[in-house]
Amino acid sequence: MPKDYLSPEEAAETLGLSPETIRAYIRSGELPAYRFGKRYRIRTVDFDEFVKSHSTKERKDDKEK
Repeated sequence: MPKDYLSPEEAAETLGLSPETIRAYIRSGELPAYRFGKRYRIRTVDFDEFVKSHSTKERKDDKEK
């Protein structure tokens, strides 16, 4: 079953970044997230859009969608 939310640590591991870098993207507003107490959660659909928006070029299969 796919996860609906990621922690900053999970997002960081996926991208090979530090969790603090992911938190910086969240604080700057570049990566939408929800805050529950002291913890952030990132919707997987928002994470996927964030990754696409940082692509250096448009892929052929992205154009077909």
